[in-house]
Amino acid sequence: MPALKMNWPLRHLAEGPFSQSMSCVYRVGRALDASAPAIAADAFIGGPHFILSVLASSQRAMAMHFARPAPDKFADWSKDFEEGIGGCPRLRESVATFECTTYSRYQEGDHTILLGRVESHSKTPALPLVLHMGEMGSLSDLAKTLATR
Repeated sequence: MPALKMNWPLRHLAEGPFSQSMSCVYRVGRALDASAPAIAADAFIGGPHFILSVLASSQRAMAMHFARPAPDKFADWSKDFEEGIGGCPRLRESVATFECTTYSRYQEGDHTILLGRVESHSKTPALPLVLHMGEMGSLSDLAKTLATR
């Protein structure tokens, strides 16, 4: 399974055909091992839609699970997902969700950058999961951890 690296800065486009819509940038990286199957990366890169979810600080175990290679990443987590835009899996619970239609793809080295128009989005008051300096948790958890170092 390829290593998937995901960045999702959101920006409101000031000009152009999508001037009244929100856009997402999503980066998919393939594993450095060229012999590794690229099933997950191919699904993201080739699909007309994608969904971005901001995990809650209580979803650390899920983040760790999906960060590692597995034959079927959804096998033990299927109850946590439902069908979203274009049949993409959407988390039932997250801090924020962005359902996107892909409108452009750019190849850069071993990464493909997807640009998508946000078709729908939602948010909750839950605290987001943050990764900082190799530590993962809520902002307050990380502040406490880093203050003791």
